[in-house]
Amino acid sequence: MSNVLAKTAFLLFIISIYFFNQAMAEVTDTVSVTASRTDTSLMSSGTSFSVLDRQDIVNSNANSLIDLLRTVPGLQVNQQGSRGAVAQIRMRGAEANQILVLINGIEANDPAQGSEFNFAHLTTKQIQRVEVVRGPQSALWGSDALAGVISISTIPSQDQTSSLTAGVEAGSFATTNANVAWQHMGDTKISASLSHLNTDGTNIARNGSEDDGYENTSLDLSASRQLTQKVNLSGSLRYVDSSSDFDAIPFSTGLPADADNSTDSEQIYGRVNLRLNSFEGRYQQRLSLSRTDTDNETDTGTAINSVVRGTRDQIQYQGDILEMRIPYRLLQSMKKKHLNSAAKLSSLATQTKTSILIASASP
Repeated sequence: MSNVLAKTAFLLFIISIYFFNQAMAEVTDTVSVTASRTDTSLMSSGTSFSVLDRQDIVNSNANSLIDLLRTVPGLQVNQQGSRGAVAQIRMRGAEANQILVLINGIEANDPAQGSEFNFAHLTTKQIQRVEVVRGPQSALWGSDALAGVISISTIPSQDQTSSLTAGVEAGSFATTNANVAWQHMGDTKISASLSHLNTDGTNIARNGSEDDGYENTSLDLSASRQLTQKVNLSGSLRYVDSSSDFDAIPFSTGLPADADNSTDSEQIYGRVNLRLNSFEGRYQQRLSLSRTDTDNETDTGTAINSVVRGTRDQIQYQGDILEMRIPYRLLQSMKKKHLNSAAKLSSLATQTKTSILIASASP
C-alpha cells in the first residue's frame, strides 16, 4: 500500500513540474515595451502588466476596446450611455485622467479634455496589441501615468505575412460594421486599414422614443523601411471621425430625457520615428516626432455650439543600452587611476536593457 502511495505521489510531482514548466514558458514569452520603455519579459520586470495580442482580441469576440478591457484585472470601465457615449477607464481606484494612453507610441490623452482619453471611439477591428501596465509610471512616462499606462498598437507585427482582408457585419438596432485591411511585408512594410461603424443605438431616457445613434469611421496607415543595416525609418497615422447622439439631463430630475443632442469628434495621431543601432546593436537610439490633434463640437440645441480643440506636439530622443560588458582586467586597471569612474562603469557593466530618455519636449 505504501509503495502505491509513493508511486502516485511521485507521478503527481512529475506532472506538476511539467505543467509548471509549460506555464513558465508562456510567461517568459510575454514581452512588454511599455513596462520599461524597452523590450522586457514578464519574468524580468518588477511591474504588473497584462498583454493582449491579436489572437487574444479575436478570441474575446469583443467589438470595442472598452468591452475588451473589462476582462483585464485592476481596471474599472464606465460608459455614460449607449454606444458612442463617453467611456472612461479607471485603474486601481485612480481617476480617468491619471492613466496615460498611447496609440502607436503617441500620447493620445486629449489636451482639450483635461488630459483624459475617451475610449468610446476605439473598435477592435484595427487593434493588433494592447499592453496594460498597472501602478505609478510617472518616472518613465510623465505625470499623466500616475495610475498606469495603456498602450494600443494598430501596426501589424513583424512576423505577419502580406494579406488583404475585408468583412461586413449587420445586427440589431440597424447596426452595420464594415472593414478592410491590407498589409505588405516586403523590404518596405506598409499597412492600411479602414473601418466604418453605424448604429441607430438605443434610448436610455425613461420617457420618449428617440434613439441615440453612433457613427465611426477610422483610418490607420503605417510604413517602415530599413534604410541601411543600422538605420530604420517608420511612421504611422491614425484618423478617427465620429458622431454620437446623447440625451439631456435636466437639473430638476437628474435623469436622462429625450433630446436631439450630438457630439462630432475628430482625432488625428501621427508619428515619425528614426532608429539607429550602434555597436553591433548594443546601443540603440530613437528620435521621434509626434502630434495629437483633437476637435470636439457639441450641439445641444443652443444658439452657439460648444467647440473644444487641442493639439500636442512632441519630440523625443531615447538611448537604450541593451548590453555592455567591460573586461575585468580593464576595470582593475581603471580602479587605480579613476576609482569613481571605474565604479560607475562596473555598475554599468552589470546592467542590461537600460533605457535612458534623454529629451522629451511638448510645447
